[in-house]
Amino acid sequence: MIRNLRDGRRRVASLALTLAALSGCATRTTTVRPEAAPSAGAGAPDLLEVSAVAPAINAGPKPDAKGDGSVLAASARSAAEVAAAPPASPGVSPPPTGLALVSTTPTIPQSAAPLPIDLSSALRLADGQNPAIGEARIQILGALAERQAARALLLPYLNAGTNYHDHTGPLQRSSGTILKLNEQSLYFGGGARTLAGESVAIPAVNIFSPLTDAIYEPLAAQQRVVGARYNASDTANKVLLDVSSLYIELLGAEAVLEARRVSTGEAGRIAESVAAFARTGQGRKSDADRAEADLHLFQAAIQRAEERVAVASARLAERLNLDPSAQLSPVLGGPLEPVELINPEVSPDDLIRSAVARRPDLASREALVAQAEYRVKQEQYRPLLPTVWLGFSGGAFGGGSNLVPDRLGSFAGRTDFDVRAYWTVLNLGAGNLSQIKRRKAQVGQALSERAVVLNQIRSEVTSTRAESLALRQQVVIARSGLRTAEEGYRQDQARLRESLSLPIEALDSLRLVADARVVLIEAITRANRAQFALFVSLGAPPPLDSPLGSGGVPIPPGPAQVFGTIGN
Repeated sequence: MIRNLRDGRRRVASLALTLAALSGCATRTTTVRPEAAPSAGAGAPDLLEVSAVAPAINAGPKPDAKGDGSVLAASARSAAEVAAAPPASPGVSPPPTGLALVSTTPTIPQSAAPLPIDLSSALRLADGQNPAIGEARIQILGALAERQAARALLLPYLNAGTNYHDHTGPLQRSSGTILKLNEQSLYFGGGARTLAGESVAIPAVNIFSPLTDAIYEPLAAQQRVVGARYNASDTANKVLLDVSSLYIELLGAEAVLEARRVSTGEAGRIAESVAAFARTGQGRKSDADRAEADLHLFQAAIQRAEERVAVASARLAERLNLDPSAQLSPVLGGPLEPVELINPEVSPDDLIRSAVARRPDLASREALVAQAEYRVKQEQYRPLLPTVWLGFSGGAFGGGSNLVPDRLGSFAGRTDFDVRAYWTVLNLGAGNLSQIKRRKAQVGQALSERAVVLNQIRSEVTSTRAESLALRQQVVIARSGLRTAEEGYRQDQARLRESLSLPIEALDSLRLVADARVVLIEAITRANRAQFALFVSLGAPPPLDSPLGSGGVPIPPGPAQVFGTIGN
């Protein structure tokens, strides 16, 4: 009887000591809050004039108040602050001494302080510095130069010069008579190269062009300018979508890292509690070893998350044409929530019609088709339209010979005006026919490329819509899973308070909560990337300025509005 009473007192005292040391480890509900993107300035590039950015992944429906599963990635506190933070509710609290909870030394050292960046800034930076976008825009300038040259085909060349002619020896007249003649002549003024009774061979004002080229070259060149503009818009859309995806990936990686740190801090507290039970004889040494091993696994997960952040930062920096060694840090200021830029429940047919009307890559291919069709007409009319040659000259001319006085004199002004028009048939028409066939083959090739792009657009819109719908449901499932895991963790803590379980049993529940946090973060990250892909698949760049609600946004503007204008 006395022995049993002593054993009972020992157990009660041990339990009281443990509960006094274990007051307060509950699930810490913290959120990743990316800061809203600043509005675009008045001097923003034309390419990004459109509709609106989701404020740095901070739009979309909010979770309900009951068990919203918002334990995503904690705040931006350091690991030391997480470990030292007071518990939010009764449970397991850290004892004064024991295991190191979370290492404060990063696995990947940083060469400098992280550079804060939001989505709006990243898009503007890519628009101004990405070399692929710059190259596409330079091609517009080349197309404009070619159009200017085509429009100037009927504008005259201007020439000025002089020529001196000296002849010594016999000449033959048209009658056949040989004449011994020494003559000289000099011309200067507009044009050059004239002698005797000839017109000026190089006129002062000269127009020379086949009329078919003068008519159809400007039309074809205009289509090339249109195609180059749409091609630059398409290039920008793809690059900026890539930047948005990389930014969202970096934001998710940062959220996972903070979630891992929070979970590791809680695992450290549980490990200390298990060790305290083992020291008092109320728990097994093997449980303490298992808790410590689990803590090391949690810390290894932090290291993997740090690696993921570093890789995502380097990829984003490369796309922004920055030094990849610079550590970019997404600006946090709002909850990490799904963004809904386009309502995926809109029928695929409506979305495809909108994309076909607005996609710049399809518009670029249509411009190439129109350009090829103008080339066909150009060759069809070549034998029917003449080549025009016009020349006008004015200058001073004089000279003499051994037959008349003044070997070089009698200077006076003269003018010459000549117009010629002639029709050309290449190789008895066979050459013209081959040129027409070649141009028609180019039309067929352009139509095939347009069909390929059209099929690609349909596929992209349909697949991104399906992906967005599926991932939206995955977010719902992940939220439910996190709520269930958190409820189980709370129940384990309640059992601890009622002395119905040991701290080691809470470790399994914490592991489920930690995994559920990461699953939810990754589901939201993928869902947001799918929404941006669906938005861009309709023909506009990623939205830049206006905050978007949860009910979707209007159909994005057409490519001409998206890109603005370069030249006229």
